[in-house]
Amino acid sequence: VSIPVPSRAARPADPDADPYLLQREAGLGRVAVGMSASQVEQARGRPLSINSDTRADGRTDQWVYKRDGDDAYGYLRNGRVRSISTHSSTGTPAP
Repeated sequence: VSIPVPSRAARPADPDADPYLLQREAGLGRVAVGMSASQVEQARGRPLSINSDTRADGRTDQWVYKRDGDDAYGYLRNGRVRSISTHSSTGTPAP
């Protein structure tokens, strides 16, 4: 099953961003720092997989999305996106 991943990453938002603005980004299919897990699912659908890292200071979940050779990762801590990264396995950066 292919999960849609927008070709352009949204500009990360401040973790304290207006919830309305984060919801608008989710409705546009973009993920931004500060979003809740449910907003990420609204924007991108269910992740292909979830990897968890538990340390003394808490747990971070890595949500993995793939499309046409491009990978996108959302890192959630305490149910909120803290960072986003992308990887293109085609050898050229995603636009």
